Amino acid sequence: MVTYVIETGGDVPNSYYAPFSIAIDGNDNVFVSLGGNGALLTGGDPRVTNSSVIKLTLNSKTNVITEVAAYNSGDFLFYRGLALNAAGEVYVASVTENTVYKFDNDLNPLYEYYSNNTGPWGVTVDTAGDLWVANFNAFLVTPATPGVVFGLSKLIDNGSSMTLYGKFQLPTGGSPVTLATGQTLFNSQNIAVKSPLMRLTHAAPDAAGNVYIANNWKPDIIEDVVLANPGGDGVIIFVGIGAPRDLTI
Repeated sequence: MVTYVIETGGDVPNSYYAPFSIAIDGNDNVFVSLGGNGALLTGGDPRVTNSSVIKLTLNSKTNVITEVAAYNSGDFLFYRGLALNAAGEVYVASVTENTVYKFDNDLNPLYEYYSNNTGPWGVTVDTAGDLWVANFNAFLVTPATPGVVFGLSKLIDNGSSMTLYGKFQLPTGGSPVTLATGQTLFNSQNIAVKSPLMRLTHAAPDAAGNVYIANNWKPDIIEDVVLANPGGDGVIIFVGIGAPRDLTI
């Protein structure tokens, strides 16, 4: 087994780098998003780290992993999901900045997409080069969508910018969510849940173009932080909204 220890100060391991997501390009370069840790979250530890992205290579003869490129955000931006497109370009989601950033293969910044209050957590690129963004926070509520605030975003990368193609949600018309068994979904406070999509953490298209969503089922901030902080228990499937893969052999 070969390991790579992220260090600071020369040889001091630093757990606050918080590696979160990993992807490998066609040349076996390894890209890792590092969430980092803000000063308020380190308990006074001086090893405060910014959110960053690193590029690693493995020398198969010496079994040595080397960092060959890096991007330091200069702040704690809560980097989460990371994905690559066919050209080896890198996308990284920042929860706190409500932004998806794009870098070239050497981690030079290119451009970004900002969406107020969505908290992008997971990002995936399909075979058409489109981005599927699983949002951990809520969309802004409007009179037309009362209580229907969480969802999946699709972004189009046109080579000079990223634009929003659309948002995918599951409205219930104000009715409580029912599971496949017909059972009403309640939160830990025994209140009926009226939003089928809540805190999304990842989206993955399959070969037929269906997009599978990891649905974290967390109704509100009070329950998330103050009370039990319940885990997720749902997978949502949007049928046929993604790009199907060519299965020709």
